[in-house]
Amino acid sequence: MADAPTLQKTTLHKPWLVKMLIFLAVLVIFGCWGLLDALVIYPARGYEDASYKQRLYLDAAQSANRLSDASIPDPKARHAVLAAKRAELDAALSRAAALQAEAAGTTARAQQAAADLRRLQPDIADALALRWLDSLDRVGGLDPARTTMKDPAADLARLNERWKTAVQPKPLDLFDLPMQWAFAALGLGGAVYMLLFVLLPAKRTVFTFDPDARRLTLPSGQSLTPADIAEFDKRKWDKFFVSLRLKDGSTVKLDLLRHAKLEDWILDMERAANPDAAVDSAPQPAPPQTAPPAQTPA
Repeated sequence: MADAPTLQKTTLHKPWLVKMLIFLAVLVIFGCWGLLDALVIYPARGYEDASYKQRLYLDAAQSANRLSDASIPDPKARHAVLAAKRAELDAALSRAAALQAEAAGTTARAQQAAADLRRLQPDIADALALRWLDSLDRVGGLDPARTTMKDPAADLARLNERWKTAVQPKPLDLFDLPMQWAFAALGLGGAVYMLLFVLLPAKRTVFTFDPDARRLTLPSGQSLTPADIAEFDKRKWDKFFVSLRLKDGSTVKLDLLRHAKLEDWILDMERAANPDAAVDSAPQPAPPQTAPPAQTPA
């Protein structure tokens, strides 16, 4: 009884696999970094900024004799009302900054500036309340639990103590958090795509080869021998692709980069199909260098 043919199978080409795994690791790290920023680091910074701006708001409310009414039980509604007056409130803050510089001194002009500044205090408090609510909104913190204050005076004292020596945090820009979510989606989404549509399909794609019959069996089950192939199209060989034009008119395209051994099998089949061409295409050694003939004297 004849022995069964010894079939060889492809495995994933190690350099390609290592490269893909490095890409996968980079995507996972990039995505996890974005996720950490989006879930922990940026929200924490945003709440720190909100705490600092709450202190400024309460201080302005105290100057406007509105500290007892500083609690905001419905932050979303209050934010919408104040946001509708944003341009007016920003102008009040700019005007207050100018008056603050003019109010120093005892001249009539300075006294008038101080009086104008006192009249602006309610608008200043509203402007700073808007900035506080803006900070909370950027981290999804417009929650009555964060803006309702049972004792605003005690909260102001606590915040003054906290920020007496602490460094003012950098505010979040409008797109800071959305960008971190985008980074997380791109990184982790790219990693899932690579795993599901590149690595796993490549792992499941297996070619077999019978070296005695030079029979290549494709993952689809189709098998080819050198006699079935009309042309080995190697125009993209430098990019690790080869096209086999079959005698029945069909074409099979093969990726030689992902699968180890497949390139050697194709070359073996090509040599069997075109032995003369294979020999002719082999590089020929350069002819030996010979010394020029000596010149004979006339």
